[in-house]
Amino acid sequence: MKHKITKKKNDFGAFIDFIDRSDMPYFIRDNESRFLYINKPGLFFLNIPSNFKIEGKLDKDLPVDWAEFSEEFQRQDRMTENLEKSSSIISTQLYNFKNEIEPFFCPKSPFYLGNECIGTLGSASKLKFISVPTFIDQRKPFVLSTHPPNHLFTKRELNIIFWLQQRLMSKEIARRLNISHRTVNNKIQIIYDKANVHSFIQFIEFCKYSGFDRYIPPEFINKGVQFIT
Repeated sequence: MKHKITKKKNDFGAFIDFIDRSDMPYFIRDNESRFLYINKPGLFFLNIPSNFKIEGKLDKDLPVDWAEFSEEFQRQDRMTENLEKSSSIISTQLYNFKNEIEPFFCPKSPFYLGNECIGTLGSASKLKFISVPTFIDQRKPFVLSTHPPNHLFTKRELNIIFWLQQRLMSKEIARRLNISHRTVNNKIQIIYDKANVHSFIQFIEFCKYSGFDRYIPPEFINKGVQFIT
């Protein structure tokens, strides 16, 4: 069944006004995954030019890089419609007209016309992380960044710092980075010297208060879609 959604449609007028006033990306798709409606933040999020007519289009019809994952996005649509409950994915793509990939939390809910589910309502927000220590310390959840907070460390040192914070032993870090165990140990000592710390515990505190706990090397992030609910 084909549906068209406009502000003039009494069934959706107030809701469309709501999402149009929101600074969050929102979009509505029908039960064939064709776009029925999208707000301006949604167009920007999906890298859609403002003059492009997206209504009635499928993902594969759009001039965007992330369309290669259209099957996964449609799978989420069908799951949401068939189960008649919300589903969520983490989508790591080039969004917001940026040249670097970022992970976003993308939930979808069934969208109804009366008692009929006619498609899905989707939104997106930057993926925020919270660890047990962050929760206990009552610090805010954070967004990962591919930009280090300063230029204190070299690229190789930054890679080692990332894995150190994951509590990996030096041998495992060496294996992941394809370098020698001795090189890792030497680099760790250089890192400690630069951070002016003398132990792993002190270094973790240094990372927490300097912002390196929010840094992830860009080469460790890959495009993809991960279903979480």
